[in-house]
Amino acid sequence: MMENDSVKKRKIPINWEKIERDFLNDDFEMGVMYYFNWINLKEAIDEMEDVNDKILTLKFIKKIVFQYLNLDDYSDLIKKIDAETEFLEKESCVSNTQVNSIESKIDSIMEKKKKSENDNKKKRIPVPPKIKRLLQKEIHSKCPFCPSEDVDQFEIHHIDGNRNNNEISNLIMVCPTCHSKIEKKDITKENVISIKHNFKINN
Repeated sequence: MMENDSVKKRKIPINWEKIERDFLNDDFEMGVMYYFNWINLKEAIDEMEDVNDKILTLKFIKKIVFQYLNLDDYSDLIKKIDAETEFLEKESCVSNTQVNSIESKIDSIMEKKKKSENDNKKKRIPVPPKIKRLLQKEIHSKCPFCPSEDVDQFEIHHIDGNRNNNEISNLIMVCPTCHSKIEKKDITKENVISIKHNFKINN
């Protein structure tokens, strides 16, 4: 899903703590991803009272985009984030000390995320054969991202990055080439989530 695509509006508690919690809990689909649309992000910023929380949120979403998503899809969002951040810093006379504190907090959160991802990679619970069969049936024995039908070589991708989470809603079967593209972010997490969501609807 690109930044200018429509995003379904929903009423949610909007505050910095929720955004941080959603990110650390891998809640992209129902949480952080909501803010990858500028209208939703701006609405969230306008509802926040503390200017530091506003700047923190803007910088944090930008950091996530840079680290996890395809920048070409979000160039407009990044420009708007930069313009809004610059405006808030000037209008509110935010000091360099405050800016450094905000960036340090973001770095700390990203480190927590990195540690969590590394911990998950060290331990893996095998996907049960029954789940594998259901996943193959779900994709109709064809890779969701390319024409490949070499099912015997297909791999299972954990959408939230947690290899212990073998819930079928968190798994999608793909060919090795596309799996590599997902890991490299050439195929975005949002795209994977969207494809999985479409399977739920059509099946």
